[in-house]
Amino acid sequence: MPILRKIFFLIVIFVVSNTVFAEGIGMVTGSKTGTYIKFGKTIAKIAKKKGVNIIVKRSTGTIDNIKRMISNENAALAIVQSDVMNILRNSKQQKNRIAAKRLKMIFPLYNEEVHVLASKKIKSLSDLNGKTVYFGPKNSGTSITATTIFSLLNINPTSKVHPAIKEKDTYIRALSLLLHGKIDAIFSVSGQPTALFSENLRRLEESGEGSMADKVHFLPIYEEPLLKDSPYVPASLDSKKYDFITRGNKVATIAVKTMLVAYDFSSPKKGSSKKIQDYYKLRCRQIYKISQAIKENLPYLKKNGHEKWANVNLNQDIGMWERNRCSIRDDVLPCKANGDCAPSSGGSCNRISDPVKKTECLMGN
Repeated sequence: MPILRKIFFLIVIFVVSNTVFAEGIGMVTGSKTGTYIKFGKTIAKIAKKKGVNIIVKRSTGTIDNIKRMISNENAALAIVQSDVMNILRNSKQQKNRIAAKRLKMIFPLYNEEVHVLASKKIKSLSDLNGKTVYFGPKNSGTSITATTIFSLLNINPTSKVHPAIKEKDTYIRALSLLLHGKIDAIFSVSGQPTALFSENLRRLEESGEGSMADKVHFLPIYEEPLLKDSPYVPASLDSKKYDFITRGNKVATIAVKTMLVAYDFSSPKKGSSKKIQDYYKLRCRQIYKISQAIKENLPYLKKNGHEKWANVNLNQDIGMWERNRCSIRDDVLPCKANGDCAPSSGGSCNRISDPVKKTECLMGN
């Protein structure tokens, strides 16, 4: 009996100490009906064929994802907005800059359009000055984008103080408040068509409440300050995506780029234990396999996946975002403090001093 207890105790110790290795790699995404989580589930499905188990997790969006990635949670992967990452990189707060530095891009994904659904009494963004606008959950990527955009345009909605908006309100409640005239607009950053607007307004029409849906429309966004020296690009909302836009019409808007990012596991801290080093190597190999799964399956996903896959360009340049070294190759070795990589099978690539050109060389190997 004592021998059996000892064996059982050893098994428990082994299982507990290796849980993080066995449970797979966590990916934080977005809400249960959003595009982020749909992309996450698709990536998990194709990664499984490579032997990588991805645990897809819900979140409140980009800021929540970033916080969880730099915490002790198993959240090594995430989908985030490029403009929010850009804000963190240029933040005056050191902790924000450090957080952004630890996260590296695997691939750029798709554009997320800015949707501003407003009462038809509101004709432009400038009309929202002093009005009540729902920015989304507190500290979400959408709320930061909304704050940034209104600041650039010197427009001051009263979303923070209006009694109709509660801190824990959801988009569904906000949509109800808008349709009943309690607030003036909803701000959302999401890949079109977002179910929040397309499915919910369609249900209202089918239930005989269509008269309420007729009271709202998307505001056009085309102001020059939003496109000059900014992370935003011109885009449009299409009547093919939303029934309540007059057929054949498009509403001008702007978009942000989403990115699949991962924690940088290419270089464990100097003096790390063998267990930590092994953990980094495991995660690095998993990230490489995930990137390969996306590359190999992209043609299929463009034809058969979520419609946003059709807009994915894995080689698109989105400025200063450095590629995650683990996603480029599976035999990444730690880099020296000065940024030069230790000799590896990259051959002549390691003699290239320019980091961008070196990355391009490694990606070509």
